[in-house]
Amino acid sequence: MSQTSHFSKSVMRIVLALIGLILVLVGSNTHFNLTNYPPDTLVTVNGYPITQSALRNAEKRIQSNSSDPMNPDDREFLLQRLIDDELLLQHADDLDILTTDPGIRKLLVRSSIDSIIEDSRSIPISDEQLRAFYEDHKSVFQRPGRIRLKVASFSNPEMAKDAREIVKKEVPFKLAIADTKIGELINIPSSLLPEHVLRRYLGSELAAVALSLSENQISSPITLGEFTYLIYVLTKEPEQQLSFDDSRLQVKSEYRSRHRQNALTNALTHLRKHADIRVDQSFLHQLAQGSKKNDL
Repeated sequence: MSQTSHFSKSVMRIVLALIGLILVLVGSNTHFNLTNYPPDTLVTVNGYPITQSALRNAEKRIQSNSSDPMNPDDREFLLQRLIDDELLLQHADDLDILTTDPGIRKLLVRSSIDSIIEDSRSIPISDEQLRAFYEDHKSVFQRPGRIRLKVASFSNPEMAKDAREIVKKEVPFKLAIADTKIGELINIPSSLLPEHVLRRYLGSELAAVALSLSENQISSPITLGEFTYLIYVLTKEPEQQLSFDDSRLQVKSEYRSRHRQNALTNALTHLRKHADIRVDQSFLHQLAQGSKKNDL
């Protein structure tokens, strides 16, 4: 997979999962008339309440997949997402999608999104439009740099130093490691690897060292935890610009992807503009101050 395709898919996942990135909270009130709302209401969207409990549950779902703690900006961002999800649910209701997918919240939001971007799937694209898009976004259509290397681990840092000296005498890396008796080659593919794959095998710290090395260069011993590592770069292939003809399918896919993103952004802007969104400003103030409301 090219770096550009990886980037495009990442952007689309972010747009679909976190559509509230550019939300502007409008129609905000400092206080609610809580007579008809749950006492922990934070926001109302066209009269529908979004509560602290809903925000807390959403936070737990995100935290289950992340080791990073939530900060005030994360919580405000998450609240924005919940508002946009509610707008999309209400849009689905307007389209009578609720009658076909009763009680399934994710499918309702997905159905609402599909109804918004439906036209972008079949819109004709001329060759001139694709070429102009390619010229305006050339940096997106590149084959990422790749690297082929060998990595060895040692339980004794001194043996890593000895192995490095042996390699510097033009002894093949594999033989030099075997000569130490305790060094072990890490099992990674012998093919050229792009940066994101390299990080998957080595982790960010070792990958960063590998990327800083030149072709036919060996690293200094790198100690991480209980082990010391040596990295030997065999081949480095620089990033390459793809021609329009070589990347035509990718250009077309990226063009449609961005068209869908724009359709979603424009639809949410329209929904927000015509929605009655009322926000508990005291809660937003607490987020800005870094505090939590009701143990959030």
